[in-house]
Amino acid sequence: MTPGMRVSALSATKSKWATLAVTRFLIQKPVFAAFKTTSVESRKGFITFSLEKSFLHSTYPKKYVENVLNYDKTTKEPALINEPYTPSIRSIELFVQSTF
Repeated sequence: MTPGMRVSALSATKSKWATLAVTRFLIQKPVFAAFKTTSVESRKGFITFSLEKSFLHSTYPKKYVENVLNYDKTTKEPALINEPYTPSIRSIELFVQSTF
């Protein structure tokens, strides 16, 4: 099993132990951090993109509920937060030149 496969497999379980094991491993070898969110096996003919930062989609529901429950009781209005940004891509161009 390659180090990337190990990081990917442990990250997929989402258990506390696995998360701690991945964190410890990535502190020692941060070059494998992309395997935390990327599938290990790339399919031939496909390009994989990975983000450096999250768009906070998983955090939004928790924060929304937290804000509603802890709203300012003097104004009687909950402090609503904006939904996380979801980018879309219109096009991607790739130019490849190969010489043998």
